[in-house]
Amino acid sequence: WQFANTTTATMGSHTFKFGGDINRVNDLLDNLRLESGSYAYSNLGDFIVDYVNVITGGGLSTSQCFGIAGARAALRGGRCYTSNYQQAFGPTAFRIRTTDYNVFIQDDIRVTPRLTVNLGLRYEYEKLPEPQIPNPLTNLPGQFVGPDQTKSFPADKNNFGPRFGFAYDITGDGKTSLRGGYGIYYGRIINSTIINAISNTGVAASQRVFSIPVANAAAPVFPNVLAAPPNVATQAANIVVFSEHMANPQIHQADIVVEREIMPNTVVSGAFLVSLGRRLPTFIDRNLPAPVSRTFNFINGGPLNGQSITVPFFTGTRPDTRFFAITEITSSIKSEYTALVLQANRRFSKGLQFQVNYTRSRTTDTGQNSATFTFTNGPLNPFDLSLEPGRSNLDIPHKFVASAVWTPGVPFGLKDSAAGRAIFGGFTISPIVIVASGVPYSANISGFGPSSIAGGITGSGALGRIPLKFERNAFRQPKVVNVDLRVSRRFRFTETANLEVLAEAFNLFNRYQVTSVGTTMYTFSGSNLDFQPATNAFGVPSGTGNSLIRERQIQFAARFHF
Repeated sequence: WQFANTTTATMGSHTFKFGGDINRVNDLLDNLRLESGSYAYSNLGDFIVDYVNVITGGGLSTSQCFGIAGARAALRGGRCYTSNYQQAFGPTAFRIRTTDYNVFIQDDIRVTPRLTVNLGLRYEYEKLPEPQIPNPLTNLPGQFVGPDQTKSFPADKNNFGPRFGFAYDITGDGKTSLRGGYGIYYGRIINSTIINAISNTGVAASQRVFSIPVANAAAPVFPNVLAAPPNVATQAANIVVFSEHMANPQIHQADIVVEREIMPNTVVSGAFLVSLGRRLPTFIDRNLPAPVSRTFNFINGGPLNGQSITVPFFTGTRPDTRFFAITEITSSIKSEYTALVLQANRRFSKGLQFQVNYTRSRTTDTGQNSATFTFTNGPLNPFDLSLEPGRSNLDIPHKFVASAVWTPGVPFGLKDSAAGRAIFGGFTISPIVIVASGVPYSANISGFGPSSIAGGITGSGALGRIPLKFERNAFRQPKVVNVDLRVSRRFRFTETANLEVLAEAFNLFNRYQVTSVGTTMYTFSGSNLDFQPATNAFGVPSGTGNSLIRERQIQFAARFHF
């Protein structure tokens, strides 16, 4: 339900606008992930053993699993799945309501015929819902993040966004302008984040995922599922809480633009853009013990062969043994984007229209993520965030885009010829060319470190990139070069009726567009990090198309206009 209103009043050289809106959203989120159980296999042979065991009524229950050695070598058919069985229990659905309040005032001032100034102020407040199933336990003495935070949600009420802008006619002839602006803008705490803080509180009525080691007696035989939550002593609950200082995302945006008309209908411009993200969300496991130091050796080749790495490592007992991970939703991430943009634009005139721009940019952040729902932990070491700053996942330093619409018309010598007009008239050619840097990626490690709490090279459960040796996103995929083309021909029958036939080609030259690559450089092997090029395939293309850039596609169409 939304109510919105804007009022405009003009008084002399001032144009005032003021108004606001109230937006109330009711959400019913019906989702219990892993409700039906989850089995995972590391190889096809193990799955086949378990599957044959099912269809033979337990005929392989005494047969050893395929390709399993070490501590798991005693496993038999029906229990050949990898590591842990997972299943979730609890209510599937929660209903929440959020209300957003926004008000603003703006004054556009015509200072002189050549100078306009814009001043404005906007206020925003997002009212979060109340907790539904808070945990009755209290924080332990000296514990700053814990079950107390499930009892209330933060209220960020200081979101004032000033705005300033100007436009100046430098030469007074309307051909050269200087424009600029600055503003503070706020985003929302998204509802998928809110629902995780409501539904994951560790109480009996909350959603819980149980992870049972395959060797545990409570682990089911494939493909059975559990009828009730298991009574496993190690199954402490994960909980998700909001930081007491959680705030809405904030963006500072500024630009300065110089534009010049170089000929009728054609302008060129240069712009400098800045976007500074502040108070962006991330998720940190606050129930980790103080880390110890641990050294891993790189073996069997690769760029780090023979080297070692010493990292903070989380092992042992969690400080609050009543819970497993205590994930705090906090607004501590910063991002910085700067760009120089050069453009040339021509409005449609004399059969030609084009837009050409080149962007040179740089994007960094302190560990920004684009997750929809919360995850357990983001930073490699929550006690020291110095390992997090680096190149952003969104960093595309070079991008060139050109598009045109051209109606070539009839060659000059054939304009008076009916045959010439019939052959050459009515064509429109529209190309689009994109050349851009590839997206960055990090060198990662797969598997679990020995005796870790939650996996990864530090044992914190963070994404498994290799720190210290490589910066975050130190590598880059191949560049993207894409050409699309549309050619159409219009046949006129009368003044009000015509037929247009057209052909469109996407990725015209069928270029091999790499959109993803293997990012695993090393794999855990005990206390070593093993380079396995046959399986890790670091940097080897693993995807050559997405919804925007794919293999060459051609389509034909006809449209009758009347």
